[in-house]
Amino acid sequence: MSRLKHLLLLLSLTTCIEAYPQDWPKIIQEPGPGAYASWMIEAYDHGYFIIGPKATYKYSWIIKTDINGDILWNKKVGDGQYRSILGSIDQSFDGGFVVTGQSNKYDSYGDPVIMKFSPCGEVEWCTVINTPGDGDRGRQIRSTPDGGYLMLAMYSDPNPLNRIQLFKFDQSGELIWRQNYPPDSTVFGEDSKNLYVDSSYYIVSAVCYYLEPGSTGGYERPYYIKTDTAGNVIWRLVYGSGNGFHGFPYFEPRKSTSGFFYDVGYHSNYCDTPALWKYSEAGEELYYQELYPEACPGGGGALNFIDDTTLVAFVGGTVNGQDSSKWIKVDTFGIQQSARYYPTTWITGTSFSVISPNRKIVSLSGKSQKIYFYRLNDSLEFDSLYTIPRTYDSLCPYPIVSDTVDPDCGLIVSIQDPQAEPEAYRLKIYPNPASGKLTIEVPEFLEKRTGPADFQVSTIYHQWGSATLEAWDLFGKKLLEKAIEQGSTPVELDVSHWPAGMVVFRLIYQGGTVATEKVVIR
Repeated sequence: MSRLKHLLLLLSLTTCIEAYPQDWPKIIQEPGPGAYASWMIEAYDHGYFIIGPKATYKYSWIIKTDINGDILWNKKVGDGQYRSILGSIDQSFDGGFVVTGQSNKYDSYGDPVIMKFSPCGEVEWCTVINTPGDGDRGRQIRSTPDGGYLMLAMYSDPNPLNRIQLFKFDQSGELIWRQNYPPDSTVFGEDSKNLYVDSSYYIVSAVCYYLEPGSTGGYERPYYIKTDTAGNVIWRLVYGSGNGFHGFPYFEPRKSTSGFFYDVGYHSNYCDTPALWKYSEAGEELYYQELYPEACPGGGGALNFIDDTTLVAFVGGTVNGQDSSKWIKVDTFGIQQSARYYPTTWITGTSFSVISPNRKIVSLSGKSQKIYFYRLNDSLEFDSLYTIPRTYDSLCPYPIVSDTVDPDCGLIVSIQDPQAEPEAYRLKIYPNPASGKLTIEVPEFLEKRTGPADFQVSTIYHQWGSATLEAWDLFGKKLLEKAIEQGSTPVELDVSHWPAGMVVFRLIYQGGTVATEKVVIR
């Protein structure tokens, strides 16, 4: 080979190598309609969960990736007919995960839905809160230190003034309490955004319009509600009512080790510009700082503490007529310490980030119905890939498969005002009294009532699969235990050998009694 040909070959190889795509981002996509990223968390095994609706909104996508953003498995949730928009996910204390969002299976306007998955990605329970005619949805879901779950919802009440709700569930999915947060005379048009959970209190992040003194209107402002663990209000803060700030929060409030809260979004001054603001644990607004004053309009997201005194955030906007995006590190006063600009178009949609245990910034962006996964190092540069093999999903004893699930959800149809029991929910047993044979008709639907007398919750199961029929005499002896399938034909039962007296039949579903009937045996 001549020296000239050898040189041309080297140049050709160099060009091919340089043309290879960089390690980041990893594009998460599958054939067919694209998807949107709504939330991301780090899992117990240092992989990542990503959740968001497919572009058709008929399915939602729950994705589990490894540490480099490569898909390990995924679950599509829905049946292709009804709307399925899941937008928040959190790790549960048993190594599974819990999600919330919206379904319109029972109401064309939409209902909040909460689902609990096992460490193997299997649905353990699912509940829909049915409020006909309201376009409500679950906004955020968080595990609570007591092993339960807290769901932030919006518009989930027939009263149009009740636009923000908290629902507390136990680890089995039973509703413990619900709280509404109606506005006072200075607030209107409020919408819930995010949720912060501490061991002794919760903070709801929202946006509202604040009625300016002497005016019939007002600017949008960040709005915060602190509650105790029973959902009772401790304080409310309309941020800016004291220092004149008005704007819009994007992300989850972040708490410093010294007990202060920080949020990021935009400041609506002469133009929307990215900003950081701070408030105390006692509900006092402290100060705000514009993070990218040249950006007009612009905004900020993906806020996190990278250490006790340093925050990292993604900000962007229009500067001199051109799109501009950068990752920045700021101190707790919002003063920039370092920054790195990113001219790539796919990074402009960055809204979510997680700080890994080794201080790496793991983040998502979205563009053209594609999800982009990437990781930055402490210098805000793209990090290297990890090549050492890792074990994932160790709490599941078998490989997790990717599939599509359409869970049978319990339908909460009333809270504090249980409906009268219709015929479709009754366990029918006849004749009564009986001496020979009994005929047992199982209900079409199951109704489960829980809670104390002053907070009764009625949950309807339209698809319930299998339940257990039991019969007990008055001395506590079990006479019968039989599996009953939904839609089964009436059961014929010979009771001629049973002792005379009263017998109580119970239908058991998910560990609770859903129907009873008393029969006299002669």
